[in-house]
Amino acid sequence: MPKIMRLPPNKTLRGLAGLIFVSFMGSVAIASVEEVPVTSVGFGGSPAEAVQDAIINAVAQINGEAVASSMKLKEASRSSVSSDGKASREMSREMEETISRKTKGVVASWSIVSQEKTDSGDYSAKVSARIARLQRSVQLNRMKIAVVWSQKGDEALSAQLEDSLARQLTTSRKFAVIDRKNNAAIQAQLNRIRRGEGRVADQVRLTGAEVPDYLAVVNVESERKSGSKLYAFGNLQIIDYSSRQIKFSERKTMIIDTDKPGTTPIRLNVLAKSLSRAVIESVYPPTVVAATDKNVTIGQGKDFFSKGDEVLVIELGKALKDPATGEFLSRERNEVGTAVISYVDARIAKANLNEPIKLNPRLISQNNYVVTRTGKTADDDDNAAPASNSGSIKKKSNSVSNLLDD
Repeated sequence: MPKIMRLPPNKTLRGLAGLIFVSFMGSVAIASVEEVPVTSVGFGGSPAEAVQDAIINAVAQINGEAVASSMKLKEASRSSVSSDGKASREMSREMEETISRKTKGVVASWSIVSQEKTDSGDYSAKVSARIARLQRSVQLNRMKIAVVWSQKGDEALSAQLEDSLARQLTTSRKFAVIDRKNNAAIQAQLNRIRRGEGRVADQVRLTGAEVPDYLAVVNVESERKSGSKLYAFGNLQIIDYSSRQIKFSERKTMIIDTDKPGTTPIRLNVLAKSLSRAVIESVYPPTVVAATDKNVTIGQGKDFFSKGDEVLVIELGKALKDPATGEFLSRERNEVGTAVISYVDARIAKANLNEPIKLNPRLISQNNYVVTRTGKTADDDDNAAPASNSGSIKKKSNSVSNLLDD
């Protein structure tokens, strides 16, 4: 049986405080790092060098060359060689400690499967190892997007809109929002890991960097009209930066009262919510996930809907293509009926149908029923009163209609 070499731990949880911390964070750590078994081969001028090369190759197979290259050994450890040219299976303590120090916990354990001297006079080694790998968040299966300022327009208002839009897109659960504002702090932490600081297995976190699929470029341009009234124009473009194509563009107008600066963040949040809704409706239109003949459940929550909103239920039909280019345009849209939002939470909304409708369960399972807001609503914020049983619609409140000019 090959001897299993378990790499020595840093220290036993570094005291009681460490134990409490690990107990508190255990579920996060377990969910983010896993051990993957792998077999690899390495070559070197000595048996020790061959083993070390095999271990580095094992790391590269799982975590890529970036992590593996950071663990290249500056000096090869020595091990005894028998008269037949094969290294002793009892690896030196020096070698174990060298590998432990260089791999920093990314290699959880390893064992030598075989070693031999090659015809060229070098040595080959085959090892079996368990490599720590950062588990990819399921949220990264979503469209990845980074919200950035275009460097044009009013800097202060644009920064507030950038932050608010990032929050809105995050809470929509439709996008993986990649942070761009804290690059300095993130790079400082990654540099500390590269220098060997941090917890065991933190080196594997160097492989977790993700790049966005698209950039959401925002700015706010302002124009004074009269007195204390300031017209702010919020602009949003979704750009495929690899091809420089503009995939989506939206512009909203907002009125700012400079005599009441305390209301500006609220107004900018409304502007961000309106832009976020436009993006969601274009990319991931809210769909019906369950239905009875009296109400529908929608797979989108309070980031998009408010109590009292009137919505239109639409059945999607066949795909429509541009006759000139053959490009996909949209799908046929057949209006089924109207409803009023009666309940919202962070994830779903429920709407009472104004007239009984029987939706096809098969089409529901295929996400072929979508829901869009009509613009009629009891109120356009999250504190709106619940819709009445009769499904009556109140007009949009003056306080909100004055904020945005759709």
